[in-house]
Amino acid sequence: GKKIELIIRDTTGPAPDVAKRLAQELVTRDNVDILAGFGLTPNALAVAPVSAEAKKPMVIMNAATSIITTRSPYIVRVSHTLPQDTQPMALCAAKNGIKRVFTMVSDFGPGIDAEGAFIKAFKAAGGEIVDSVRTPLQSADFAPFLQRIKDGKPEAVFVFLPPGSQTIAFIKGYEERGLKQAGIKLIATGDLTDDGVLQ
Repeated sequence: GKKIELIIRDTTGPAPDVAKRLAQELVTRDNVDILAGFGLTPNALAVAPVSAEAKKPMVIMNAATSIITTRSPYIVRVSHTLPQDTQPMALCAAKNGIKRVFTMVSDFGPGIDAEGAFIKAFKAAGGEIVDSVRTPLQSADFAPFLQRIKDGKPEAVFVFLPPGSQTIAFIKGYEERGLKQAGIKLIATGDLTDDGVLQ
């Protein structure tokens, strides 16, 4: 019997300053009762203090860096964390005979979280990390990183990148640089291994 009104704002991507400003406007001008959404970690982390100060519940629907829920006592996450995804991937890789892995992640919260969980679990299962690299958040050119991976001669590469143009650029480079032909398997979250991206 309650009327629910949705007020929608779009940050258009990873834009913490925009996310914080929009959240402040929603709280002060629009008097919202709940802040919800947050597909990207930088935006969620920027809004967490707004939630805490205004004592407004904040519902994280996708941003997956583990620490987000520690930034305000009013935050709840209804999705997942990166370690929940990547730890089983590491164990599966080791169980299926992969001994040497190179990790490449985007240099921001979720990438670092995914990398840490993968490395810890893979090493605990007896695997070796050949090398690790963190790419700039807005990187569009993966050529030097792909060459470094290929030169390291790992059996697989674990990758975490933000979904969208970066994942497509990486897959194209993975093919063009001959990593697949070199037998380097790809281990990644669903953002990168989605059928539409792989094609």
